[in-house]
Amino acid sequence: MLKRVLIVEDDTFNVKLLETMLKQAVDCEVLSTDKGSEALALLEREEPHVDLLLLDLHLPEMSGEEILRRVREIEHYKDLPIFIISVDGLDEKKYLEMGATDFVLKPFDPDTLLQKIGMCFE
Repeated sequence: MLKRVLIVEDDTFNVKLLETMLKQAVDCEVLSTDKGSEALALLEREEPHVDLLLLDLHLPEMSGEEILRRVREIEHYKDLPIFIISVDGLDEKKYLEMGATDFVLKPFDPDTLLQKIGMCFE
C-alpha cells in the first residue's frame, strides 16, 4: 500500500528538498502545506489517511507546537509518527514528551532522516 507523508513547512526550498528525497527513496505520496489550519483540516478527516507527518515548528499562522498538540488529540492519529524538523533544538525533550516521534535539527543529514523515516514504514 502506498504510504502518504504530510509535510507542514513554510520554507519552499525545504518542502521541495523533502519531497524529492522522499519520492526517490520511499514509495510514497507527498502532501504539503505551509498552513497549520490546512494540515489539521486534512488530518481531521479520515481520508486521505496520512502515515507520517513532517512538521516545522515555526509557521506563519499557527505554531508547530500547537499542531502537534492538536494532532495528538485526533483519535485516529494518536499513533501517527510525527517528526519535528526545526532549527530550534533547545526544547527537543519537550516536544518528544508532547508526543513527537523524533526531532530532527536543521540543517539535517538526508541519509539519517531517510533512515528514520524508513523505520516508520517497516
